[in-house]
Amino acid sequence: MIVVKSLNNGTEVFCALCGRQVRMFSPTAAAEFAGVEASEIYCQVARNAIHFTETRQGLLLICSESLNDVVNQKSAHPNCIGEALPGKR
Repeated sequence: MIVVKSLNNGTEVFCALCGRQVRMFSPTAAAEFAGVEASEIYCQVARNAIHFTETRQGLLLICSESLNDVVNQKSAHPNCIGEALPGKR
């Protein structure tokens, strides 16, 4: 069972794809961490470009390690992180 105490600073959760405990954030906190809009986080989740898990309550948690990798390789994901959203140019 995943127990989430605080998502503003992240929480340590096992990431199955990383194979270890990592800091995970809510999508909103992940967006703040990455300096992007929350919609960009959801885009990356939909593309399976970042690791994530869901709690039993349905709360989405974003892996900070894979998020950091994506943010550092912005050009590898042209339709999400790093590209201006409509009206944001």
